[in-house]
Amino acid sequence: METPLQYKVTQLIPDERPWLDQVQQLLDEQAREGWELVTAFQYQGAAPQRADPIVQSLSHVASTVFIFKQPA
Repeated sequence: METPLQYKVTQLIPDERPWLDQVQQLLDEQAREGWELVTAFQYQGAAPQRADPIVQSLSHVASTVFIFKQPA
């Protein structure tokens, strides 16, 4: 009998930190919580700008979407 799985989708939007550090931190956090990486892909779409939290404008930025799985 197969074990049912649950999936989690996370979008990583680049910030001022080095990109590989951001990815490493995300992967480490998810692994500690028991999530296993299934796939990741680049996403070109609208994301909130971080420069001014009062202004909620959107800009087109490249981000990466990560899909994780774990037993349900």
